[in-house]
This record gives sequence, structure tokens and C-alpha cells, in this order.
Amino acid sequence: RQALHVAQTTGNTERSKATTKSVLQVVDEYLEPYGDGLRREPTNKGRYMRERLAKFKPCHKPLHTWTKQDSKDFVRCIAHGTSETTVPGYWRAFKRAMQYALDKEYIDRDPTHGVKSSGGYKSTAQENTLYTEELRQLLQTPFDDKVRGLAMWSLRCGLYYKDFSKLYRSHMQPQEDGTYALRWGRQKTGNRSYCIVTDDMLQHATGSGDQLFPRMICP
Repeated sequence: RQALHVAQTTGNTERSKATTKSVLQVVDEYLEPYGDGLRREPTNKGRYMRERLAKFKPCHKPLHTWTKQDSKDFVRCIAHGTSETTVPGYWRAFKRAMQYALDKEYIDRDPTHGVKSSGGYKSTAQENTLYTEELRQLLQTPFDDKVRGLAMWSLRCGLYYKDFSKLYRSHMQPQEDGTYALRWGRQKTGNRSYCIVTDDMLQHATGSGDQLFPRMICP
């Protein structure tokens, strides 16, 4: 019983001492590109989660001492100043980082297991969301194929008009599943953004060179 209690609270067991890294260091390792620029984290939520984790004092604790209570407290930290629709994405990114640590046998139990995301300020984003049927109807509406392609990119990547001029083939990194990871700097905020690009999307690019949309003028 004592050993089980330790594993469920501090995780201070023989296998979990395989690393002396802190929680923040392990998250950084998870977010670090590997191979030919491939990334383990499939979304840009990981970077924003990491920013919040760095402000959370327990992040400097050794990984094997991070408890389920720390996970619950971190959820509350994420929720502070974050919309209720964004909190789950940040929390899922942290859970994936802990799963990575589990797979690497840095820890022998998942300290996020059973901890759900909650909190955040009320958001009206859902009221402005295009649902699956609405999106299907929009894409089936007759209009010029180039316009259809721009609509596809905008909806899948959350692009503003001015963002199109910042998309380059040289910024695309191939993924194991045949898609591409594309990163660019948002014109409106300057933040780095990320999206997954498919071959179907590339067929609608208006440029054949490095710039995907060369005729999209960015003042």
C-alpha cells in the first residue's frame, strides 16, 4: 500500500528516477524538433502551454515529484486569463508531454490521469464557429475555384487575408503521415502560427514557386 501511495502521489519509484530533469525541461525536450525538423507536438498549443508552465513555480520541481495535485493547480494556472474554449487545448498539449515522459520511462505513472481541464473566462467563440454541415454547404456553394481554395486555407488554418503573403513552401516541414507542418508569422499579432497542410490544399495554391500565394498583396 505504501509503494502504491508513493507511485500515485510523488511517483518517486526506481524507474522514475531515470531522469533528474525538471517538468519544464522535459516539456522543452518534448517540444524540441527532431529528425528533419519534425515535431512531436501536432499543434501550436504546446508553445503557449509552455509559456504558462514557465510562470508556474512547481515547473522547476524534478519530474518524478510532480503530483496529481500539481496537475490540478496547473489547470487553474492555465485558466487564469484564458478563454474557456482555449484551456482544453493547452491542457491536452501538457498531457501529451507527460505521455511522452511516460513512453520514455522518465516516470512510471501519468500525473495528469483523471485531471480534466476547466475554468477560463466565458467565450463567444462557439457562437461564431462554422459547424461541419455549415462548412460543407459553404464549400459546395458554386464560385471560382481560386476563391474556393482561399476559403479552404482560411478555414483550415485560421488565416487573415494579409497572412496569405507570408506562406512559403520553404517553411513547410514534411510529416510522417505525408502532410506538411507550416509555420508563419501572423500579420495582425506578430505571433508564430502553425497548421497542417495537405496535398489537397497545395493544389489550390496560386503560386508555383516558393511563395504559395504571390498575388496576395500585403501592404
